[in-house]
Amino acid sequence: MRNRKRETRNAQLTIISGTPGTGKTSAARLLGKLIGARVIHLREFVREKKLSSGYDRKTDSELVDLGKLKRALMREIARPGTQHRKPGTGNGPLVIVEGHLACEFALPAGRVFILRCRPGELKKRLSARKYAKAKLEANLLAEMLDYCVQKAGLNYPDAEVCEIETAGKGAAQTAGRLAALAAGKGKCDSPDYQKELKEFLKLR
Repeated sequence: MRNRKRETRNAQLTIISGTPGTGKTSAARLLGKLIGARVIHLREFVREKKLSSGYDRKTDSELVDLGKLKRALMREIARPGTQHRKPGTGNGPLVIVEGHLACEFALPAGRVFILRCRPGELKKRLSARKYAKAKLEANLLAEMLDYCVQKAGLNYPDAEVCEIETAGKGAAQTAGRLAALAAGKGKCDSPDYQKELKEFLKLR
């Protein structure tokens, strides 16, 4: 097996990832304002840099070459002026990369936050987005199987991977908690959706 290249850990870079619907985008945007960090939203970044190679109608998602995405992000993060915080805006990471694809490859991050959401609430959130049944169930299953957490553990072996439960919490509350954790205050969560997983599999 080919050895996975490890990226040098950078305390000034933080990743926020997780299943769609867990609240990443809103929380990351608010966190950036709270601590004066630049936020790179992967969905916007892919479109801005024209990194999509098409659209998969079967999965209802854009096709993205992860290697090209990573290389583009590395160039963006290294760009002069990227790691700059406005005076008096607090402590924490200078750059935040947000998106569900961020758990799929390694970046030189010092900390990785995986936002989680109890399946019952996640289903309501995704239904509100008009997700097709197959896409909704695929994302629910990924969440119950801890997909993003496991991927982050493999791709970021030297970083601190921290799970945050967002069910019943608004974006501002989640962002405040992320800011505290980035400053070394508070504890991470340990969500367990095994009960929901067993019920889900019985219904199929």
